[in-house]
Formats: sequence, C-alpha cells, structure tokens
Amino acid sequence: MKNIDADFKQFFKYTRMTLDVFEELLKLVKENLQKTPSKKPLSPAHRLLITLHYLAEGCSMQKLAWYYRVGKSTVHYIINEIAEVLWDKLCPIVLPEPTKEQFKKILDRTIFITKKDSV
Repeated sequence: MKNIDADFKQFFKYTRMTLDVFEELLKLVKENLQKTPSKKPLSPAHRLLITLHYLAEGCSMQKLAWYYRVGKSTVHYIINEIAEVLWDKLCPIVLPEPTKEQFKKILDRTIFITKKDSV
C-alpha cells in the first residue's frame, strides 16, 4: 500500500476525509475487518481505504484493482463487506432510532405540510 501519510490532499481526494477522521473510523471498525486466510491478508486500513476510495470517487472496480494491485473480484468482495461493516457500526451512531417524541414531531410536520399542499 502506498504511504497514505505522504500526500494529505490526495488522501482527502480519494476518501473525502482527513487522516485523523480515517484513523478514528478505522479504530471503530478494525476488529470487524480482521482476516485470517491462508494467504497474507490485506490490512484493515488497506481494505477500508479501498472502500472509501470507491465511495468517494465512484470509480470502476477494475481501476481500483489496478491501482491497489489486487484482483477485481477481491475489490468487489472488499467493498461489499466493508460497506456492510460501516453500515452496521455507523448506523446506530449517525442514524439512531427516533424516540416517540421525535416521531410525533415528524408526524406533526408531515400532517402540516400535507394540509398546506392540499389547500
């Protein structure tokens, strides 16, 4: 893996986050990204970086495979797996389940907007 500390601007371009935010996210999901295959596995940081690069740029998986020197099917598998881990870990933090009071506010706003539009 290329030295991600070398160029902060390029790192931000590929991931849409600073290195500090990346490190914080990696700490949160690292245990779910560990692998123990018979071959030398890609590090959790490497796997997270591939996924964030894909999410930030929307480039083809073939381009990522060439860039990170892994197979296209490996990139596909990594992105699917890491995206699921990110969703599972971040959803409760970023999108917590609304309370009854929050649901009531949402419902009241929806009813108000619906009535306003129908008049």
